[in-house]
Amino acid sequence: MKISRKIRSESGFTLIEAIVSLILVGIMAAVAGMGVIYIVQGFVFTRANAATLQKGQIAMSRITLELKNISLISSPSTATSITFYSFKNDFKSKRSIQLNSDKIEITESYTDGVVDDYYTLTDQVEANTGLKFQYYANYGDTTECYPPSAKVIVIKLRLIGADGIVMELIDKVTPRNI
Repeated sequence: MKISRKIRSESGFTLIEAIVSLILVGIMAAVAGMGVIYIVQGFVFTRANAATLQKGQIAMSRITLELKNISLISSPSTATSITFYSFKNDFKSKRSIQLNSDKIEITESYTDGVVDDYYTLTDQVEANTGLKFQYYANYGDTTECYPPSAKVIVIKLRLIGADGIVMELIDKVTPRNI
């Protein structure tokens, strides 16, 4: 007599196969999650730096507009600030563009020594060296001159963006009325 054993064929996963599958799915999810995190971090970094650069461009446009209308550069002008009279207000007020801590400000004085109005153009400027003016007598000159005799003004603006990235904006202005 022959004894036959029936081998039952069962469908499905064994316990070991299920555990290995879960581990592999977990590893793939972790790798995909890290990829998504890096993509989001890159997006946030880019957006923050774009916003900083846009603020810098707006400030540079305003500075350029103010300097185009200069009718007289006053003598307290330095490499980090400029004091001037504007053609727009017929010598009624003295204006100054200067770096104050990490902000660029425009001040307006109707009486000497008294600041009547001031406007903050931008912040996130590199402290002490973030705003620099260079004064030249003629357009092609390489040697700087005394500010009141300047016909060309170079503006350098350094902004600090996300993760300490430094962005530099440079513009050259030839005032119309000097």
